[in-house]
Amino acid sequence: MFNFRNFSVGAKLILLVTSNLVLLAVILVGFSVYKISAGLEFAYLNQLTAVKTAKSDELKSLENNLSSLLVSLAASYSTKEAFSELSEGFNNLSSDAGVGADEAKKCFGFLLQQLLYQ
Repeated sequence: MFNFRNFSVGAKLILLVTSNLVLLAVILVGFSVYKISAGLEFAYLNQLTAVKTAKSDELKSLENNLSSLLVSLAASYSTKEAFSELSEGFNNLSSDAGVGADEAKKCFGFLLQQLLYQ
């Protein structure tokens, strides 16, 4: 193919310098691609962290809102009265209908499901 011995000293030197420059260029391109991909990965990770933090704050706010809503609902007189009447009705169900406590619980559970999922 090529007889390297027949080249002059200048040609050998130019070939050596050129091959070293090409090798250096390949290494620099590879390193640059690696650094760019690592930078993009870091940027995407920061973006995901920001979204995670924002969603976490939203969930905490929602939890606080629901908590305060439940506390105000539980403190309401009408809620207390409704639960009192419900408890009294449940206790009277077994004696009025002549059924056992287990059957009354089943009936109560069925009625509650019907009310919740209407």
